[in-house]
Amino acid sequence: MDGIFPEFTQVFKDPCGLTALSVLSICSIPGIIAQMMGEEFVNVIRAKHQGHLMRKKLRALHYAAQVSIGIEAGAWSVSSEISFLVEKLRLIKRQVRNIDETLARLVDETEEGKYLLSIIGLNYTSVAGLLAELGACSGANRQTVVYFTPKGRPVCSESLAVLVRKTQCKVFCVN
Repeated sequence: MDGIFPEFTQVFKDPCGLTALSVLSICSIPGIIAQMMGEEFVNVIRAKHQGHLMRKKLRALHYAAQVSIGIEAGAWSVSSEISFLVEKLRLIKRQVRNIDETLARLVDETEEGKYLLSIIGLNYTSVAGLLAELGACSGANRQTVVYFTPKGRPVCSESLAVLVRKTQCKVFCVN
């Protein structure tokens, strides 16, 4: 990207933002952008963009494309690769959202989930990680104690005697 359109990241500080990704997936070659009129460029991006569109940044990008010092040789192949990478990134983001939804559903199905989620700072992902590391404690005939070491690592113990020696730990119980 730095070779064909080095000014792009001066306009879009986050090249993974929604508007930036729309531009990268449609056309990342400054010569092509510069040939369009400003509003025409904005309309081309708007036609294939979903959500809020940053028009001021698009106009600034159009101007940057007109004075770009990017290399034109091989720009089409690099632009195609960038477009493929943008689509791959969108696919990965969708998969992460699906996994987050699945984790939330699985945590909600456990008895421990509601107790762990009531702890400030724990979200569904961290609770799912705790449950995966420690295992579900429901149905056991014992009191299970979960404590965190000073470095924040969760440890599950079946005996309070172990905790007496660990004076620097934060302790909470899960039935």
